[in-house]
Amino acid sequence: MTSNDDKLDETSAKRFAWRIARPEDAEPSADMPPRPEAPARRPEGEPPAEATGKLARQARRRCAQFAEEVACVWATQPGDAQQREVWSLCRKAAGIGIAAVVMANHRLQAIRFVRLLTRYYESLPPSLRKAAAHSVSWMEPSRHPETAEMLAEVAALGDGSLAFAVEMGALADEQALHGRHPNLGARLSRILDESPNPRARRIAAFWLTRGQWPDAIPALRRAVRARYLGIRWVAIEALLDYSPPGLTEDDVLFLLEDAVVHPAPPDAWRGEAYEDVMSYEEALRKAVRALRPAGGHLPLRRILRNDCVFARGDRRTLGNAWALSALAAGYPDEIAARAVDRWLRNADRWRRREGVDAAACLPPDMARPRLAEAAGDPVPDIAELGREKWLASDPAAPPVPDDAGVCLELLDRPPSETFRSRLALLRRGSGEVRLAMAEALLGDAPDREALALLLFALADSSLFVLNKSRPGLPKDRGEWAAELFRRFGPAAIEGMLAAAERHPCGCTRSWLWQVPRLLRGETIPDAIRDRARACAARVLASPLWEDESDPLRVLRETGAPRELLDRLWAVGVVAPDDADARLVYDAGQVLERMTDCPELGERIVSACTEALRDGDRVRLQRAATIGLNRKLGAVGDLVQRAVESADELGAPGPPLSLVHLLHQTRPLDETWLAAALARPGSFRFTAAAAHFPTLRPPPASLTAALTTVIDSDAAPGRARAEALAALLRAEVVRADDARVPALVRVAPPAQQSELLDILLSDGAPVATFRPQILDLLTSRDPRSCAGLFDRLWCLDTDESQALLREVYPRLSDPHWRAMIEDQLGLPTEAEQYWLDAHDEDDDLADDGQQDDLDEDDLAGDAGVRE
Repeated sequence: MTSNDDKLDETSAKRFAWRIARPEDAEPSADMPPRPEAPARRPEGEPPAEATGKLARQARRRCAQFAEEVACVWATQPGDAQQREVWSLCRKAAGIGIAAVVMANHRLQAIRFVRLLTRYYESLPPSLRKAAAHSVSWMEPSRHPETAEMLAEVAALGDGSLAFAVEMGALADEQALHGRHPNLGARLSRILDESPNPRARRIAAFWLTRGQWPDAIPALRRAVRARYLGIRWVAIEALLDYSPPGLTEDDVLFLLEDAVVHPAPPDAWRGEAYEDVMSYEEALRKAVRALRPAGGHLPLRRILRNDCVFARGDRRTLGNAWALSALAAGYPDEIAARAVDRWLRNADRWRRREGVDAAACLPPDMARPRLAEAAGDPVPDIAELGREKWLASDPAAPPVPDDAGVCLELLDRPPSETFRSRLALLRRGSGEVRLAMAEALLGDAPDREALALLLFALADSSLFVLNKSRPGLPKDRGEWAAELFRRFGPAAIEGMLAAAERHPCGCTRSWLWQVPRLLRGETIPDAIRDRARACAARVLASPLWEDESDPLRVLRETGAPRELLDRLWAVGVVAPDDADARLVYDAGQVLERMTDCPELGERIVSACTEALRDGDRVRLQRAATIGLNRKLGAVGDLVQRAVESADELGAPGPPLSLVHLLHQTRPLDETWLAAALARPGSFRFTAAAAHFPTLRPPPASLTAALTTVIDSDAAPGRARAEALAALLRAEVVRADDARVPALVRVAPPAQQSELLDILLSDGAPVATFRPQILDLLTSRDPRSCAGLFDRLWCLDTDESQALLREVYPRLSDPHWRAMIEDQLGLPTEAEQYWLDAHDEDDDLADDGQQDDLDEDDLAGDAGVRE
């Protein structure tokens, strides 16, 4: 029911219809009243038109007067009088403020004011200097032939604040200066080449990016090789803008090789230096992508493997993450793709995060599947970054499955709704939320859904740091492994193996690293052991495996399958001489315990025979160690014959470590040792003397034989040193024995180094043997004195530090120089390489008077020319 009061009259109805009509509706009828006009509203804070006009007139008048004054001062002879006038001009300009934009009507005088300011800039008080530079930023003195002169003078001054002000004003709309000022490139190039002020060179380089002057290319290429980080990246960017690029393949290769030995400064992760390093990284990455110099992948792979120089042990910048992205950008072949895959499959969440950035640098067809995998990462921020970059490369990318990254194979039933809701929370929750969920999931043990979700959450290694807020939770992956095993039993090992196969890379104490100690329990089913064996075998055989010991440690517990023999042999025996000793040892231990591989014994004997024939001591030691530990009699015979025949053949004997190992399986009788010690200078004597300290107690006859040698002037110096070392190690002779200094003096360098190592470890004073130590450490082959270097480094006394400080200037070996630099806190060559001055860029000192002009500085026209 309605009343008459609810009805609109016709006119009101039409007006209402007009108000609600959409623009696309038909035009209103002629009898419809006109739409009311809204009153014009002035934007908030904007003065009335009459006021605006008055301000504009005042600005024009003041700028015209200022231009006349500039012209008069410009005509004044340079000197003290002109300097005083320039000070007055600066006060006047500061008083004009934003109205200085009207100087666009007086371009020549605006330019000449800047040139006058540049001429006397350093004589200005800090507050006036700052105000004058600020006023320049409102002027637009561009598009005039004299602009080039002004820019060259500002650049030569090298003041960042004034240069920035000119950028804001004169160069605000000048993106291509070369067309209007063709001679500017030569002027800026001279500054870039010749100025002693690095800031001036930097400004010149930066302004050379605002145009393309072919005659500037040589100077820019020289700047690319200069030791100024902030100038290098600007020069690279400028050269890359040329078509074809002004940069050459040789330039880029030089920069890549230089990055191996000259990391960024150690404090380059903060302040202005950080911005320079980030810009340099990006510029060099762009150069690699653009030019791809032949052989450029080699220095990048060295940095990727950490085979490079570090600044105080640090490579936060120009490090392996940057090298990976540069490798992906410039050399997207199988090697780069495999390296990216290793990062994406790393057990450490930070490596995976860096891997996503590198994957995005690959060509689209290579990047998409890797980014799709990253989009399902258990860590929310990695998954978000992966999805973002995946969608950028493929806008039609399908959604990520909800269960991506979850070890569903652990479940003994289809996932429940509770499982799915918890998984959604783990995917999107904060670190604290996910940690709280992990705590709740522990309470649900031994439910397999809880185990799968826990392992999904713990793929984020940062949770191990966050758990300080929950003291009841484990503190690291090792403690988590023990807790999971305690609560979930053998199923926890299954889960760790499944998680390890998803993220098998990285030496970060991964889940696979934790498995061996859990397998030692007596209650572990054979099926679990078999699964661990198969998992470790797959990881080791994968093309992604590189240098992780984790699968080798598992196989040491479970035994390795025969099909891995070649892989293990390549790691444990025929690897390069400088291979990781830990990997060689672990692989050798796995080979020692391979019981179901009868052909292995023949291969070991053959390898020992070939190594003895070829004089390959490294391969002999590796193969014979495995053979002796497997108790292969043929290998023992080979080593024994090598010991016996070394003197007759005039060949070096087998490594002494092998002789020790042989004697553990075949104890030497006292008769053999006595006969050997009766022949000073022979290899058998060396072997017997080295074996003597292991005898407990040492037989009196052998002690007497060694004592006779050290007291005999007729015995060779090497034999006397070896005898003394044996007696010192067996504690038969003490370091303070009166015979020791003379015996050290006559010992050959290698034996002298060994003796000094023993004596210093026994507390002998450094001063007693200072001359011999100095001679050894500064010899041509300091690596033969490795033990002595290590001993001095470990002593860390005032005497040892003083000696190292004296030796340091005379050392050429980079390894030991780095050791001493670290010990003494000396600046390294790499740290002193970059010459950038990273002081505050013309910021004024905080002395209480610099931020604002005082009344005297802004005193109207005081002192200004009438």
